[in-house]
Order: sequence, then structure tokens, then C-alpha cells
Amino acid sequence: MADAARDLSNYQWRLVANAIGSCSLPIFVKLVFAEICRWRSYTKPQDTHLAATVMDSIMMLFEMIEKQVSLARDSDRIRSRSKKPLRTF
Repeated sequence: MADAARDLSNYQWRLVANAIGSCSLPIFVKLVFAEICRWRSYTKPQDTHLAATVMDSIMMLFEMIEKQVSLARDSDRIRSRSKKPLRTF
């Protein structure tokens, strides 16, 4: 975690330990690490989630990507609406 410049709360460390305790496959550990790198030490406990399986972790990753793409599309739509059309003479 130090190499990633991250620090976790005790609650978050317990979540990580429980998750890796239930599945220690290298791909799962990598997915857990990717998820916890997005957390902040002050993130509320109800907003910190880890999946219990590799498949669930992948699904969480896809859901996060889907939300990001959706937000980007919405932002682009709002930006395109706010641009005034060019007047031609």
C-alpha cells in the first residue's frame, strides 16, 4: 500500500483481510488491490465494498466502468446542449 501511496482505516483493513481470507487466488488479490486503491481512508464504511469471488469482483469492475462511461456520455450531452449553434450568413 505504501508503494501505491494509500492508507486504509482499520475497518477497511478488516474488509481486505476477510476478502483475501476467503479467496487468495492471485487474480482475486489483484482485483481487491485495484478496488482498494480507489478508496480513501475517510470513505464511509457503507461505501466500501469488496466482492467475495473473482466473478463478483469482475462484475463490480464492469459496473464501475459502466457508470463512468454513462457519466461521461451525460457530461458530453450537457456540454453539447450548452454550445450555441454558429450563425451563418
